[in-house]
Amino acid sequence: MPYSQILAIIVALSLIVGAQEALPPTMGRGLAIALWSFKLALWYFFCLFWARKTRLPERIVSDRVLWLANLILLLDLYVLNINGFLPRPSFLASPITYMEGVGLSIYFVYVLAGWGAVWKGSPEAVRLYRSLRHFVFGKAKMILPVFIPYFMAGIMGDVLKAIGVPHTEVLFTITFLVAMAVVLPPVTLRIWSCKPLPDTPERKMIEDFLLRMGQKVKEIMLWPAEGLEFCTASVLGILPRFRYILFTPCLLSYLTGPEILAVLSHEITHIKRRHMFWYLAFILAFMVVFYRLIDPAWTWLMTHEGVMRFFFEVQNDALFFGLFAVLPFVLVFILYFRFVMGFFMRNFEREADSSVFETGIHPSNLINALEKVAFLAGGTRNQPSWHHYSVAERVDFLTKALKDRDVLMAFKRRLRNMKGFFLLITAILAILPSFMPKNLWEAKARENLTSVAIDQVLGSGERRPDLYLALGELFLQRKDYEKAEWFTKRAVRLAPNSAQALNNLAWLYATSEDPRYLRPKEALILAKRAAGIDPAPYILDTLAEAYFRNGMVKEAAQLEEEILSQGPERASYYKGQLKRFRKALGRSKEDHRSTTKTKAKKDMDSVNTSQWPFLYFLSWNLD
Repeated sequence: MPYSQILAIIVALSLIVGAQEALPPTMGRGLAIALWSFKLALWYFFCLFWARKTRLPERIVSDRVLWLANLILLLDLYVLNINGFLPRPSFLASPITYMEGVGLSIYFVYVLAGWGAVWKGSPEAVRLYRSLRHFVFGKAKMILPVFIPYFMAGIMGDVLKAIGVPHTEVLFTITFLVAMAVVLPPVTLRIWSCKPLPDTPERKMIEDFLLRMGQKVKEIMLWPAEGLEFCTASVLGILPRFRYILFTPCLLSYLTGPEILAVLSHEITHIKRRHMFWYLAFILAFMVVFYRLIDPAWTWLMTHEGVMRFFFEVQNDALFFGLFAVLPFVLVFILYFRFVMGFFMRNFEREADSSVFETGIHPSNLINALEKVAFLAGGTRNQPSWHHYSVAERVDFLTKALKDRDVLMAFKRRLRNMKGFFLLITAILAILPSFMPKNLWEAKARENLTSVAIDQVLGSGERRPDLYLALGELFLQRKDYEKAEWFTKRAVRLAPNSAQALNNLAWLYATSEDPRYLRPKEALILAKRAAGIDPAPYILDTLAEAYFRNGMVKEAAQLEEEILSQGPERASYYKGQLKRFRKALGRSKEDHRSTTKTKAKKDMDSVNTSQWPFLYFLSWNLD
């Protein structure tokens, strides 16, 4: 499958994941359906007009349909708020994969409609494919396999999360990798209708070459593809027991034996040089560096008061915040994929081309094969892509290397150095946040937030409980309990039924390190009110803390167990709370036994047993 299609699908999935939280619909259901249908019709006629007027090859137009469909999907998710209309089955404890599946289904409605328009408007597509059905389903079959590992891992993760299994992220990753290595290759062959290559002289020649090169594959497959432009070979699978060599009929029909072996030499070099593992390393490096840098980068951004004021002004704009949450990732990923991975992918292809100098195949055979493939694809000899050099550039390199082997050696040294440079830069960026003055940036950001928020609350004259609540949270984090209480109390007065405001005031009274604001009884009353309005895990945790502070340790532990049974986010925090409560419960029982023995012996009358709860809380605070 072309890498550009994979990237387009990743972008679509990122947009869908970023819009997981359903926002209130901006219009009625009937109007939304009418607008959606009108937009779909406009999209179809746009693609039809484009296919008729463009001079680009059909395959390029079809690929760009995948990209442009993302813009239409973005309107659905972030302007029409289509998530608000989608049903969420109550039997799904964590319908993340379900919602992603629904979102991708909407995306592919646009893609299929666009492809239908391309077939109708492109004479080339009509010439190469027998019917609209063959064109659309042929395109869809090519990209369908990419979803198999993701949804297998996603469904597994949802099920494990629903039954309370910890570390679902790790299990998701393991399932994804196993599905990639074991499940994906055979399922892909079935979807693509591949058959074992018959026992022909070509098959015997291929088997002998693989044996000579020491490469094991499970089977050599014939990869049927409609349209003469699809003339290629491929390696499918990472592990030898689940690895296949694929040839299209076009390739076997138009290439000579030595030319077929030259193409095969190119493909097995991807295996020998572990290019697939490098691609996984590139993606992993991106994820590590991005998530290591995003937090300090955001903190540094907030040190600028103008930026802070801007975000404070638009904080209630759901469209802006939804897009802001996902677009930085999408844009950085596209740039990284296009320029960093694209650079290495082009050079890995060149490295695979250069294998003919090591396998005893004359480079002219690969040159002839490339020229034929370009001709059969409709004259694409001078068309490069972001992950492939053009055929003209590849032929030029092979010709120069054939005349001067120093060209080949210089290329190999440069590629080796670039790999080392990439690993070095990745390591530096990954550890860089450890040396950033993040604490200073956080302090400055808090000062800016305080300044902006106080200006908003006191200067605007608005009676907005959310602003008072935000300031209360800020001062509570800074342990400025006087100001935290002042602002939080006013939030409660303005919104007496706000579970979050009641919860924050209860947490302040339950955990204050200043004795003047440590009021366990008030904390318990407020926490019960908050839990009655919204029994969210973090609110129930505050109630458990209030129980604990009032000496009701058993109730605190039971409530924390109930929270964990729901499979909440930040499960490690709630487990820590439960461990703390159970430890206290064990101490209380031990203290009770000790006190009973003391009374029986009547030799420690001076001990005031009523002080045990106080002594316990004191010891916990000292710990």
